[in-house]
Amino acid sequence: MGVAGRTTLPDAKMIVEKLLLRKRFIPDPQGSNMMFAFFAQHFTHQFSNPT
Repeated sequence: MGVAGRTTLPDAKMIVEKLLLRKRFIPDPQGSNMMFAFFAQHFTHQFSNPT
């Protein structure tokens, strides 16, 4: 952790609650979801030749 700053790491639960925990659901304005975008990208990249 270096010589300057804190000597201990913050509590992992506090980090998760502060940065990663979603307090309310915000729907996509277009009515889609991330799994659809992931699948579409995965499907279309099957046909491209990287070489």
